[in-house]
Amino acid sequence: MRLLSSFHLVRRRLINHQTCRSYSLSYVDTQHINLQLNKRQARLLTPDNTDTYKGLVIMAAGPFAKFHKLAKFSYPYLQAGFAVVNIYHSCFAFASRTVCEKRIGKIFDVLSSTMDQSCPIVLKLYCSGSNSFLPTIIRKASQPDCNLNLTGVIFDSSPNVFEWMAVPTTLRLFREVRKNPSVVTEIRDFMFLMIFGLPNVKGKQRHTDELMYNPDTLLSTIPQLYLYSFADYVINLQYLQKVINEQKRFGADVSVVTFSDSLHMQLRLKHRELYDETVFQFLRSKCHLDV
Repeated sequence: MRLLSSFHLVRRRLINHQTCRSYSLSYVDTQHINLQLNKRQARLLTPDNTDTYKGLVIMAAGPFAKFHKLAKFSYPYLQAGFAVVNIYHSCFAFASRTVCEKRIGKIFDVLSSTMDQSCPIVLKLYCSGSNSFLPTIIRKASQPDCNLNLTGVIFDSSPNVFEWMAVPTTLRLFREVRKNPSVVTEIRDFMFLMIFGLPNVKGKQRHTDELMYNPDTLLSTIPQLYLYSFADYVINLQYLQKVINEQKRFGADVSVVTFSDSLHMQLRLKHRELYDETVFQFLRSKCHLDV
């Protein structure tokens, strides 16, 4: 089994260094994918006025990022010629690993059955989107019959560690983002974290750590870009640095860009030019995509 696993990892590493090309995605295929996907769970966005795309970006964020927010995050990639799948991180997905597995399984089955080429995929994961979805995505992409080829992972303000001390900092972030939230809203946020998040903290964190601290997974063969801010009081910087160090030790191609004054998931909001330049340079030089 170890030899077979190594063979697949080497195969994936070779595929990840393919030459740049465009992939066709017809209007009929787009309609088919959107009809097959549960629109309350995932949606496919495509560049305007074209049937070709440079690759596929799969994007997931935290449980309070609605589809309209993900669409805003998707705009730079659509403008650059990528198709984008937005995954909605519901309260149930945040709480249940099983829900996450089913959601990713459905998305990958639909995409794989529609796209008959080795389509390059870049993951763009924000906040707890990486903790919830990345382990399942890596497992699905590692299967020999999967023609959806992961070429890069971009972590924005993630991955984070689930812990009890995160509750007050997360509530503080909600309060600042919403400016003047009502008492009802604050109570709702607190109940969400207590009921949906923390009771499941150990199980989900264990599966995330099993991926991050394992040298024999597909993740260590994929270029990774970590973007985070030292002013981000939501993420655990010590945990994040440990993940980065471990991935480097496993031989992963890891790039790190830090900021000093941006809040959680607001890096591009404050440093748009530097942020976009960093991301697209990563796509060109590490993922070998023509952007």
